Amino acid sequence: MGPFRFTQKSVPALLTGTGIITAIAAATTAALVMIGMPPAVEAGPPAPAAPHIVTADWKLAPATAVLTEALNNPPAGWAKQGDLQQLVTAPLPYSCPQPAMAPSVSLARTYTSGGTRFQVATLAYTAGIGAEAMQRQAANAYICAGAETGLTLWSVNGPGLDARQAITNRGGVRAAVLSFRRGDVITYVTGAPSDPLQTLAKAFDDALTGPLSKVCVNPGSTAADATRSPWSAAGYSQFTQEAKVAIPEVPLPATGQETATPSAPASPAPAAGPAPTPAPTTGAAFIRVPIPAPGLVTRTAEPMDRPSFPVSPAMPAAVPEPAEPQAPAAKATTEATLQVPASDTGGPGCGWAFTGMKPLAFDETAATKASTVLLEQARTKLEADAKAWQANVVTYWTDYARYKKDAEAYNAYTARVDEVNKAWSAISATWDTYNRAVEDREQKTAQRAEFIARQNQARKDFETKQAQCAAAPAPSPTATPSPSPSPTGTPSPSPTTSPSPAPTETALPGCPADRPAILDQTAPEVPSEPTPPADPTKK
Repeated sequence: MGPFRFTQKSVPALLTGTGIITAIAAATTAALVMIGMPPAVEAGPPAPAAPHIVTADWKLAPATAVLTEALNNPPAGWAKQGDLQQLVTAPLPYSCPQPAMAPSVSLARTYTSGGTRFQVATLAYTAGIGAEAMQRQAANAYICAGAETGLTLWSVNGPGLDARQAITNRGGVRAAVLSFRRGDVITYVTGAPSDPLQTLAKAFDDALTGPLSKVCVNPGSTAADATRSPWSAAGYSQFTQEAKVAIPEVPLPATGQETATPSAPASPAPAAGPAPTPAPTTGAAFIRVPIPAPGLVTRTAEPMDRPSFPVSPAMPAAVPEPAEPQAPAAKATTEATLQVPASDTGGPGCGWAFTGMKPLAFDETAATKASTVLLEQARTKLEADAKAWQANVVTYWTDYARYKKDAEAYNAYTARVDEVNKAWSAISATWDTYNRAVEDREQKTAQRAEFIARQNQARKDFETKQAQCAAAPAPSPTATPSPSPSPTGTPSPSPTTSPSPAPTETALPGCPADRPAILDQTAPEVPSEPTPPADPTKK
């Protein structure tokens, strides 16, 4: 390319990849490559244009202007080191090219702050692609770092969106990167692992957010928004906006019967158009009730199990508990919201204009036709649903009439069950009393039998002992010898009276026999046999 001369106004154009009019083709090719689109190839080489002097007076794209301003005017306490760098790539582990996701603007600058040396790189992507690009970078980080690089990657709490911190170790050299996003702008703060990168990133984000919000349509965009761009990896989806369609209020169906308290009258139909024709009167039995109507079953019946003894009255035959009919909506749906094609003038993410793009071409006529069809289809569905709702109301009223009849029968059954349960409980109480009396008599009968058995055994033992004592010989007395006369002439003392002879110990032990006390006791009384309750079935 030959030499060119620029006016003073044309110097900033170098930052956006734009230049002289005669170099538009080259600049366009570069821009297409930057956003990941292959440039068009002509059939033959064009003839070289003769050098000539032109004047370019183009403005910077907002992305270039905002990022340049932020990097050239850093937060307080930051000292710039070197010049502003252009056409930079993301730092490791995000440095691998992403197909069809090249940034439109990429700038970086090195700073020092408080003895810390670090670099801030900012990459701006086309409308909506920033979120997709950052998502893919994180997914491919370990592959991009390579087997020779150790990598630790985790999410952090801000600043911005999708904030993450990575620490790499390649050949013993460790580095840390904190990345975050605002709209389509991804910022990387690179330094040592010990550097306060999150604090530095927050300071830069605070300085960037204000100016960026003035030129970025949606700084809080997500990857889902990217589908509004033809360059989205997920595929393009036509931009749409909400549209509403409505039909007049739908009255309750005409029934011709008012056998129950009617629901509140329907509001009159607005003048926007005629209401759907009410459902015709049906010949089936039904009652007009509020929607939803209250349940009519008082409670569930709980019949007692039939006991083993006779009971009366008989338990009524089981009646199934009726289920409440399913009520339709209280009112018919008269509004619908749908998405219709619309011109995406602003664009996703930071928008088309942020990187100098033009809005996508939009066929207003075709979109209007498509919207008309969609709205008419929605209106038709609303009207069909309204008629179906009226039919469902009539069905509900018919089902409710049947439910009311069944509920009345079931409630009567429940009341009868309560009466029978009460009667059976009273009969059961008399049988409980009788059974306790029987058990008491049986217990006392056993006690009397046991007493009599002990008494008989005691009498037998006593009589045996008496016989043994009677058969034993009576004891005989033993004589005491008299004193011999003294051989001397000394007179003998006065004679003394000899004691009576003591009986000999020859009687049996325990004789005479002691009479057992039980022989003089009376056996316990046994109550008379209780009378069983009368058979209630024979009354």
